[in-house]
Amino acid sequence: MWKRKEIAVGASSVVDLKAELFKKQEEYAKEKLRTGSASSRPISSKPIKKPPKNKGVEQRSLRDAEELPALNSTLEASWVALQRKAKIYDKLAKEGAEGKDAENDDSLVDFLYKTAPDDAAIQAAEPEADDDGDDAWVEAVDEFGRTRIVRTSQVEALGLRFVKGGPAGHNEPSAESADMGPSMLSDDMRREMEREAWEANARQEMASGSQAHFDSRREIRTLGTGFYQFAQDDEERARQMRELDDIRADTLQGREKTAGMKGGKAKRLDDRKRLLKERAAAAAAKRRRITGSGARGDGDGNEGHDDEPRELATGTDDVDDFLNQIVTGGGGQ
Repeated sequence: MWKRKEIAVGASSVVDLKAELFKKQEEYAKEKLRTGSASSRPISSKPIKKPPKNKGVEQRSLRDAEELPALNSTLEASWVALQRKAKIYDKLAKEGAEGKDAENDDSLVDFLYKTAPDDAAIQAAEPEADDDGDDAWVEAVDEFGRTRIVRTSQVEALGLRFVKGGPAGHNEPSAESADMGPSMLSDDMRREMEREAWEANARQEMASGSQAHFDSRREIRTLGTGFYQFAQDDEERARQMRELDDIRADTLQGREKTAGMKGGKAKRLDDRKRLLKERAAAAAAKRRRITGSGARGDGDGNEGHDDEPRELATGTDDVDDFLNQIVTGGGGQ
């Protein structure tokens, strides 16, 4: 096991240490008597610098002190004016509620309407007795498989498939929804009830002998946005078909009108093109007459006669280019 090594200290070393300690104690006592402090650090005789002052702070303080009475007087005057206006407003509102300001047409405020009780507050104060009646909120599925929350009376009108009543949890089931069972049903029980209802409707249709029409409520597929659900009633179905035929006739008539307008525009462009060609041909013939007479005067009739077809072709090409620019570039303007 490791053993600590002891330092050998002699008697002379102890005497020297005590002498040095005694010497330092005497120096400390003398320094304390001389300076009056126990610290041996030298004290600086330099004066302590004062922090710099903010320039202009005194002038700003004086200016604020001068403006404060004026500000207080302005606020006090504003408060007095507001109190006076409030009294006038209360007086006008009271007269408007009593119907005494009918002859005052200069007023821009309908005090009679403002003093009337709020309709929302009245409705909130009234008990919601109608919500729990026969026309309660129910959940229904439309032809696209989306669950909608509607009134019970709207389920049949919108062609929806009934799911359950009271989706928010605070409405009691109505008489119609109670016939189909309570709202707390499992999926299997609900499907069984729907199947029984469908079988009952099918038997009724077979017994009545009426022609069965397609009913999207019995479909589970997505029919798309272009699907239109016809009514099951024959008269209503015929009326819907007539409306669709009228809409189709209006669409065809609009297409024919648009096509006629486009045809008329094309005809006008053709007439304009033909007119410009005729003008260009007349101008080219005039130039040929002028240049031809000059060439015959010089005694070179053949040269002038040979230039006529080239001048005519050049004029026709210029006209075609000009007309193409009109049709392509200027047609959309």
